Amino acid sequence: MTTAPSPSGRHRELVDAIRHHDYRYYVLDAPEIPDHEYDALFRELEGLERDHPELVTPDSPTRRVGGAVAEGFPEVRHEAPMLSLQSIHDEAELREFTDRMEREVGREDLDYCLEPKFDGLSVELVYEQGRFRRGATRGNGTVGEDITANLRTVRSLPLRLAGDGTPARLAVRGEAVLPVADFERMNDGLAQSGKDTFKNPRNAAAGSLRQLDPAVAAARPLALYAYDILVWDDGALPAPETQSGVLRTLAGLGFRVAPESRGDGGGETGRRSVWWEVGRGPDQVLAYHRLLIEQRDRFAVELDGAVVKLDRIADQEELGERSRNPRWAVAFKFPPGQAETALLAIDVQVGRTGKLTPVARLDPVLVSGVTVSRATLHNEGMVRALDAGPGDRVRIQRAGDVIPQVVEVVARAREEGAAPWSMPPACPECDRPVQAEGANHFCSGGWSCPAQRKARLVHFVGKGGMEIETLGDELVELLVECGFVRSPADLYRLTREKLLSVPPQPAGRPFDPAGAAELVRRLGAARNAPLARVLVALGLPGVGPTRAEAMANEFDLAALRTFSERPDGEEPAGHAEEALKALASPVKRALLEDLVEAGVIEGAPRARRGEESFRWEPDVLAAAVARFADKNALDLPRVSEGIAADLVNSGRVARPADLFELTEADLLALPERRRRPFAEKSAANLLRELEESRTVRLDRFLFALGIPHVGQHVARVLAARYGSLERLGSASREDLLEVHEIGEQVADAVTGFFSDEANLRELQDLADSGVAPVWEATGESTLSGLRIVLTGTLAELTREEAGELIERHGGRVVSSVSSRTSLVVAGDKAGSKLEKARGLGVPVGGEEELRRLAAGDVTLEEFAAAETGTGDET
Repeated sequence: MTTAPSPSGRHRELVDAIRHHDYRYYVLDAPEIPDHEYDALFRELEGLERDHPELVTPDSPTRRVGGAVAEGFPEVRHEAPMLSLQSIHDEAELREFTDRMEREVGREDLDYCLEPKFDGLSVELVYEQGRFRRGATRGNGTVGEDITANLRTVRSLPLRLAGDGTPARLAVRGEAVLPVADFERMNDGLAQSGKDTFKNPRNAAAGSLRQLDPAVAAARPLALYAYDILVWDDGALPAPETQSGVLRTLAGLGFRVAPESRGDGGGETGRRSVWWEVGRGPDQVLAYHRLLIEQRDRFAVELDGAVVKLDRIADQEELGERSRNPRWAVAFKFPPGQAETALLAIDVQVGRTGKLTPVARLDPVLVSGVTVSRATLHNEGMVRALDAGPGDRVRIQRAGDVIPQVVEVVARAREEGAAPWSMPPACPECDRPVQAEGANHFCSGGWSCPAQRKARLVHFVGKGGMEIETLGDELVELLVECGFVRSPADLYRLTREKLLSVPPQPAGRPFDPAGAAELVRRLGAARNAPLARVLVALGLPGVGPTRAEAMANEFDLAALRTFSERPDGEEPAGHAEEALKALASPVKRALLEDLVEAGVIEGAPRARRGEESFRWEPDVLAAAVARFADKNALDLPRVSEGIAADLVNSGRVARPADLFELTEADLLALPERRRRPFAEKSAANLLRELEESRTVRLDRFLFALGIPHVGQHVARVLAARYGSLERLGSASREDLLEVHEIGEQVADAVTGFFSDEANLRELQDLADSGVAPVWEATGESTLSGLRIVLTGTLAELTREEAGELIERHGGRVVSSVSSRTSLVVAGDKAGSKLEKARGLGVPVGGEEELRRLAAGDVTLEEFAAAETGTGDET
């Protein structure tokens, strides 16, 4: 007789079986068993873990369903920089890229790994000892948002790596996408529920992974494709030597990867999977790109181009990367989608720097799945080159499938001889003179121009700058319009009283036609609801879904009415009756009879005794109506507390039964809602954030100032070099040009900013308001220009802390070792990067050496001269 396995043994069997079938279904698109058999296995596992909670592991298949709702996404520093790709758009640019690769590598026989460019959300996945530990969005390439809980819900993401040979630590880059067929089904469901739909699959994927409730992400049919290894730390297991080997390795570890052959992976949707291949020379790259374009609409997922990478990792490491993108790869984008429409008018927008940009106002038209009503015209020269004007019929396209732009005029509506369009001589926002600078025009108003003021303030408080999360774009503009804020320093003069006095703002109508139709449908479906749901809807004390089910098995409508007719306050007899004591109150009696009258409970209405004169207080009635909306009651998701109050206050619902007589016209006629931008809590949060930002880090402050050409990385370089706002402000152009990575454009922008009297007044006003940027006293930028690789586990510093230390002193963290690497900082269990560094003669140190170099106690040259190369001390 066969002995039944122990609970732990059966748990292992179930976990292994479910992982196997998940891989077959979500990664290979080749299921082996029908859905009901899979569901039975999953239910058995859930029951086993419920009975034996000690068996539950973090990577159990049951952990994918999502946990508690998060309060926000903490920021995390990536294991290695997640660079973006330089884009090319035609054959000439492609040949220029391949020619450059041959020159710089020194060979003509270069192989390129050719991959689909998925149009989704780029993510980092970190594994330790084969188990999924953390996932994050790309963010700014260095720091992203921790979305681990949501990524766990993606079925094609392995929670434990497959195979016996897995690296000790692995960081993988992938793309979260929503397959086209699933996107269309999901949007149909949202529309039928009266909810907002997504514009395209990419937005849907990004929105799904940024849900604070993992259960929402779990309900979305996301897929994840892996395509790059960011970190491979393992002393015994060698990393792949080619990009094609990377893709094969990832597939072997259990990741979903685009198939190697174009005939693989047809899937169940009737659409094909897109493949990768290796090609040699530009002609094979062009052929791959053309074939992707031809078959683009047949693929299961949306693409926006092909990715072309040098296949040999050694060649990649030798060429290295720029500040934002690798030198050895490009994104060969697809031609943008185009459409024709009418040019209604040419508006002029004023940006943060005062630049005036002509914008075409268009008759709305669908382009690549997105409705476009505005498109950039860049500058006056472009408008004149197009010879475009209001009334013309134009062809537009979404450049890179993102930014709409006007391509050409198809038919002109202007009379012959009419003057061409020109930039206005005065700013449309402040009426100050407009000055031409090269091909562009700028408003001379500076901070006195409302448009510049708003845009500068939005940038000042935004991500990467002061990071005042409570202030979004609309709130900044509202504070400007109210006259409370005219400069950054005014933010620090805001008070609770000022914030609470900001007037209510329009918040739109409560219902659109689809939402109104859906609620009317749900109200009709609420008739003859199960008694358990009615018990929850009645709002009886202590009665939730579980107790309601038990009571529904014991009582019927007649019993409910019996309880409601008892004198108010009469002591109930039993434990179940105690929950129904409240039915004796006039409010509950009236509510119960209204539900009967409306047909929510099946039964004959009876003449009321004394309740004809019952008058519903508006707040009590609104609370009762809102309670109906609970998913465990009558499940009316569009009836929020605010909507319930609107229905009552507008007179459309005078008693509960009226709710079930509402029409679509009633709902669409509800008045536009207004809301106060600030309440006590949000005002307190804003004031707290502003107080904390007074000691902002110097690099973030420099970025917040909006100095032209000073992005986040350049701001860090300047902060590390000068250490204070005063020293930077007094730096000469020649001094700035001596700083590594600072060129003439940045030097001119910085000196110009600090020589402008208006800017100096704003800086002094900020200082007078208590804003004092801080920076660790570093003296000179001790690590300026150094490319440093981190590998292994450091004794005291985390990788994030080590990365911040390096960047704070002007260095740059890079992910791979090459002859261009300045230093490898190796910790415990350092892997192949350490061996490669020794082979190339790159200096190797530990955490202590990094600290000494950053402190300026020793130079890299001095350290390299003394370094033995054995690495035994590291």
